[in-house]
Amino acid sequence: MSKVGSRLFLRSILPLDGDQPGDGEQIAIVSHGLMTRVILRVVLGAQNVDVAAAPTPNDGVYRVEWQAGARGTAAQLSHFLAGQGPTPGLIPRGDH
Repeated sequence: MSKVGSRLFLRSILPLDGDQPGDGEQIAIVSHGLMTRVILRVVLGAQNVDVAAAPTPNDGVYRVEWQAGARGTAAQLSHFLAGQGPTPGLIPRGDH
């Protein structure tokens, strides 16, 4: 699926494309495999993160936090694996 196609697909089912939660607001999305990768790609935008190869193990959870900074609001990615975390970035390949 192209980047534009994934944005249109995700926009049709989730209010995340371009919108960040407000202060203290939390959003939980339960997904697996390809849908997790699509969500991460759209939410993280042009950040240098290779989500195409992102592992999605059954005992893994990704967390995206929005943090305001000098350059605006940016998504920060971390993960939990087998009850441990948070750890910055994607779940490393082979750690599951």
